[in-house]
Amino acid sequence: MSKEEGALLVKISVLASSSSGNSTLVATERTRLLVDAGLSRRETFERLAAAGTAPESLSAILITHEHSDHVAGLYAIAKKLDIPIYISRLTAPAVFGEGTQWA
Repeated sequence: MSKEEGALLVKISVLASSSSGNSTLVATERTRLLVDAGLSRRETFERLAAAGTAPESLSAILITHEHSDHVAGLYAIAKKLDIPIYISRLTAPAVFGEGTQWA
């Protein structure tokens, strides 16, 4: 990705969009954001590679809401890559539990 005529290019790759898993890559030259993590770590990493992005280059994960088809692979992916998770304060307790630091 590069800048053309002063414009910043954004690459959007839908890795999965179904009731069995949702995940989208939003990438610029410097930042790569995984929006939702509804696939397994293995499947997510395979689809990222197919989209031309190394999983290790991800900057963060953004979770839109707590449904399992959006968070199924969240723990494994975030733990493996040691990257931040961005999640709303109302969604966090549903994902991480009421008694966690996220709640």
